Amino acid sequence: MLKRVIAVVVVAVGLSAAPAAAQQYPPAPNQLAVSDTCVPAGAQVTLSASTFTPGSTVSFSVGEQQLGTAVAADNGVATFVLTVPAGTSGDAQVAATGEGTGGPLTVESVITVGDDECAPAPAPAAPAPSDDAGGGALPETGSESTVPLFRIGLALAAAGGLLLALTAKRRRLPRTA
Repeated sequence: MLKRVIAVVVVAVGLSAAPAAAQQYPPAPNQLAVSDTCVPAGAQVTLSASTFTPGSTVSFSVGEQQLGTAVAADNGVATFVLTVPAGTSGDAQVAATGEGTGGPLTVESVITVGDDECAPAPAPAAPAPSDDAGGGALPETGSESTVPLFRIGLALAAAGGLLLALTAKRRRLPRTA
């Protein structure tokens, strides 16, 4: 009886224990996502900066020119609609600066500003059909058939249960002198 009580207590403590570390894995990337990386001057671009402290103010800039601020949402993402300043051309560095989860944080990205630079690239040629049926598939590892192993495990579990039942019945039988 004492063994059963101890087993129940151990299981209850194990089930009620807090998780070891409730941190996100892998860690969220610090990034500045840009809705369009190639725009003409004067166009609007949506910037989404991630991993900032929720509720903190995030400043957005192009080069050295500060353009405005946004407040990070509950998920740590600050969104800002940027109007590309007139007179900007070529590659421009956009940045978001604010308080990150581990201290001051700056995330950066590059946009290309100009009409000529944003011409659509020619479509790549379609790959030639291949006779290879695998087509570069990943190699197979392990076993495809786990049914026999499952059946063996089930049979062993049933045998163990039967032995446990027989042992318990044997202990209950009266002993003869």
